[in-house]
Amino acid sequence: MLLRKRGVKMPPRKRARADADSSAQPGPSKGRKKSRKASEADDSCEEGCECAHEDLEKRAPYEYYCFQRPFYDFEKEKQDGDEELDEDDIGEMYNAEVADAKDHPGAKPAADYPDYKWISMWKSWTNFCDLKKFAFYTCPDAFDMYIYNDFNGYGIQELVQNTLINFDKEFKKKKTGNDDRLNEMWCIASSFVHWLLQDHQMAWHMIDDGDLFNETIEIIGLMFVTMLNELDLADLLKSDPRIKDLGLVMACYLHWSEAEGSYGSEEYTFCELVIAYARKAGIELENTGPYVIKEVLENEDNDVEPLPGKAKADRWSWKKKFNAFKNDREITFGEKYNILKMSRKERASYAFNKKDPFKDLSDKDLREGVIIPAAENMKVLAALLGGAGLAAAHGYIDNGTIDGQFYTFYQINSDPYTEPRPDRISRPVQGNGPVQDVTLADLQCGGYTEGGVVGSEPAKLHAPAAAGSTNALHWTLWPDTHMGPVITYMARCPDAGCQDYMPGDAAVWFKIKEDGRQGTSDVWGDAVLKTAPNGGYEYTVPSCLKPGYYLVRNEIIALHAAWEYPGAQFYPGCHQLQVTGSGSTVPSENLVAFPGAYSPTDPGIVYDAYKATEYTIPGPPVFTC
Repeated sequence: MLLRKRGVKMPPRKRARADADSSAQPGPSKGRKKSRKASEADDSCEEGCECAHEDLEKRAPYEYYCFQRPFYDFEKEKQDGDEELDEDDIGEMYNAEVADAKDHPGAKPAADYPDYKWISMWKSWTNFCDLKKFAFYTCPDAFDMYIYNDFNGYGIQELVQNTLINFDKEFKKKKTGNDDRLNEMWCIASSFVHWLLQDHQMAWHMIDDGDLFNETIEIIGLMFVTMLNELDLADLLKSDPRIKDLGLVMACYLHWSEAEGSYGSEEYTFCELVIAYARKAGIELENTGPYVIKEVLENEDNDVEPLPGKAKADRWSWKKKFNAFKNDREITFGEKYNILKMSRKERASYAFNKKDPFKDLSDKDLREGVIIPAAENMKVLAALLGGAGLAAAHGYIDNGTIDGQFYTFYQINSDPYTEPRPDRISRPVQGNGPVQDVTLADLQCGGYTEGGVVGSEPAKLHAPAAAGSTNALHWTLWPDTHMGPVITYMARCPDAGCQDYMPGDAAVWFKIKEDGRQGTSDVWGDAVLKTAPNGGYEYTVPSCLKPGYYLVRNEIIALHAAWEYPGAQFYPGCHQLQVTGSGSTVPSENLVAFPGAYSPTDPGIVYDAYKATEYTIPGPPVFTC
């Protein structure tokens, strides 16, 4: 049974250091304050991946080493202690207390730090780095390419399938007197969950085959309880085991399952089953797991008893169920989505500049995955070391300052799973990916029609704003590879407010601001999102507006792949205002509807942004008082 089915696009987890800001393009933008986003990429994989080439042969693969505490765990602890801390504050604290700490134990032998919980087998850590690396190789955005919308998502799906196949291969091996088989299985299972929690897989959550995604999540859960059964059979399910990170990994899988849902038997949900195994082993998960496990355990049944009965071969029917999954889905091990494996001609055909992004690399380097030495763009280097740029997901409005008052906007990471859902001034957006069909209701304020969520829905609150006031919207980091206009519209709501109002296909929207291309230069309206602190974008409420309730629709149109339709990517978001003042104007001319304002043939929708030609911003003229 699943704890949570995938009915809509699942939001990405907050990730360690560079993860959360990478969206689609690696590395921090120029002008950004150094924070968790800017610094984490410098160290997190540096302690594993960089030394993998030099140290792997020197280090015993099954010996334990320390790794850096993930940002997601540090962030949760600090937020619980002080809810007013913002992400930059926590980022600076993380850098000082973890990433840049003088006595940081990262990559050092676990035996030297007996009280440090963030440990893994060396082979597990190098597996983790390989997962990050190969996921990166499936990301067209990272290499200034566009293939198709779900390419990166299916690339990650293929990588997940390959990992499951590797686990199955070890599972099928004949048991011998040594522990290599179990060690290899454990390295696969443990590295897998750290990758799932720390890397950005939004593109995977957004693949159009939701059933495949759900089935895969169930198989991942089945893999882990199968792993626990194998340890039980080997008498290694103990509170002080040779598997030193057993409690940590069990707790991490519980945390992962809280967001995803996973395998369950007829008697147990996945979480209950892991807890039952932990209690059978005498493991106190709240002491061995990450900080966030306390909240997870509070959500589970405290009456779960230790798992009864003796371990038996394939207790949870891995062989039968995994074979059925493979056969039904025709799954084989592959690298179909590895961009490095493409021919040079094929890569060039997908590149924005129509040149192979690896033209300076030898065939040997490409075969071996050695791309860093020839990387002219340091953003790519930072991405590979930090795991950034692993998804073709981009941005959304995180917060805003309306008439001097700060507001947190809809949080894709937490709001869908928080009960009761927080009251916001902003309408929900389903993830940070784009809308690409100008005929969908999603174009208005967000949505995910393909996943069953048609359009957005009203928010409960309104932000007071005086006519003539200037308001700032803070986007998540916007990718450097993207370029396009930023446009702001408003629509008057009924006198009772916007909290129950859906404009539908009515022509009620008037444009109040637009920023496009500056002549034929490379400077676009979205440039401010790459340089201003917190991705700041300002708009002014028209001074002549009649007091009342209004919707504000702010959007970016990304044109990096807009030379044909569909190609332009729309990122709309709406928030609700209560406008005050002495104005008397209710705009009645040049009103448009969403969808309806844009056509697939508009010159502002189909446009080659790599040519030095004038750009026509789509939509009506800007309203002026």
